[in-house]
Amino acid sequence: MVKSKIDYHTLERHSHSERSHAGKARSEERLEELRELNACLKEFFETAAATERKLKINGTIEIGFAD
Repeated sequence: MVKSKIDYHTLERHSHSERSHAGKARSEERLEELRELNACLKEFFETAAATERKLKINGTIEIGFAD
């Protein structure tokens, strides 16, 4: 999911640069945040695999109609 968000903001950045420089800063900022998150997650999962730790996922999934 993080990878798809990085791809989206990379496309946004390119799209903005084609039209103008307006709004470019937010996409750049978001790209940096997502790249940092991606690096942290990669390290986390590598550590879990190297130490043979089991992972537990907590969360709520809500499903509804979009329209």
